[in-house]
Amino acid sequence: MKKYFVYYIFLVFSIIIISLNNGRAQYVPMNIYLFLAPFLLLFSRNINRQDLLPILLIGSIALTMFVHPNEFRLSTVAYSIMFVISYIYFTKLVRSSSFSYLDLLKLSRFVVLAYTIVLLFQHLGILFHLPIINENPGIEYDSFKVNSLSNEPSHTGPIVAISFFCYIKMKELQLGIKRVSFRTLFIQDKWVIISFFYTMLGSMSVTCVLSMLIISLYFVSKRHLLTGILFISVLVISVIFSDNSIGERIRTLLPTLLLLDPQTLYYVDPSSTARIGPIMTYILEFSPFNVNCWFGYGCDYGTRHVMHYMTGNYVEDEFGDIGGVINFIYNYGMISFVLFLSMIVKITKIKSFMFFIYITLFLVSPFNVHMTWLFIMYVYCINYFRNQEPICTSTSIT
Repeated sequence: MKKYFVYYIFLVFSIIIISLNNGRAQYVPMNIYLFLAPFLLLFSRNINRQDLLPILLIGSIALTMFVHPNEFRLSTVAYSIMFVISYIYFTKLVRSSSFSYLDLLKLSRFVVLAYTIVLLFQHLGILFHLPIINENPGIEYDSFKVNSLSNEPSHTGPIVAISFFCYIKMKELQLGIKRVSFRTLFIQDKWVIISFFYTMLGSMSVTCVLSMLIISLYFVSKRHLLTGILFISVLVISVIFSDNSIGERIRTLLPTLLLLDPQTLYYVDPSSTARIGPIMTYILEFSPFNVNCWFGYGCDYGTRHVMHYMTGNYVEDEFGDIGGVINFIYNYGMISFVLFLSMIVKITKIKSFMFFIYITLFLVSPFNVHMTWLFIMYVYCINYFRNQEPICTSTSIT
């Protein structure tokens, strides 16, 4: 029973059925688990030293109730804390269930293939003017830029990328090697490779292209690193100067980035600014002598402030879902962020490729969204199963 509950948790964090979203675009099946997790953890009575960092993080988030009582909003703080508690319970569940690395291998493969199949049907729907499956009312389906099994195309890249990377790591366990080559992986399962690249390229999203390039670097050995970087650079330049929407966006965005001006960046490309602009804003404003920088400014300050800084207009928090992890830092302070980042470093190891994936793909993701915690759960399982299963000393199979 526990094994299938792990399956359920992974699926509700990785696959979004749009019709099951509530009015705030929160996924109801995931929220059911988030609501149950605190009670399940309480009844399990299984708290130990490895839970210290998550518990400190919960305390740091809750501290906003005393630091900024007028800005405190129970629903916002509780929702953030529920993600942390759900992760603590998830780790207990994985260790106490019969869920194995082979189950994770099948699950991650299924996620990659499912995204591709739905994406293909969405493309066919657009091409032949058929009903769009898993349609998001907020997306205009007048091009091949579609959402597949996520809320939007930009979410597809990180979700499929970490799922595919998990598949790679579990395949290495199955083959008994430390690092699998691209050729071996293609021979073992060409359909998952084809599916990955079709989804990354077919989603017509800059984030998907970036995700594809980052995961592709995993297959480049140290002695061929220069060649790999050169190849990717040529590929990026080709995309930039190609006659398509992605190339046009990048050509417009790059010169503006050099100005280091969030306001200008917003008016050039609002979508990209939602991820890059808040980081610029926070760096420009950070002061170690401001106590709020360490303990936060209170609930929802981040979204309102960042939007006002970049656009000159105040917005209601429910209409300003931008900023990613910067919102979390503004709301709960640098101390909370350091605790959260310490959790990430602990499970990824700072010199590992998994930490590189977090910095490049997930650092801009908001704290209390499914993508961030899907990454954390995947990485926890990768390390857990790698510690459980013996690995051959050979570095690769060609």
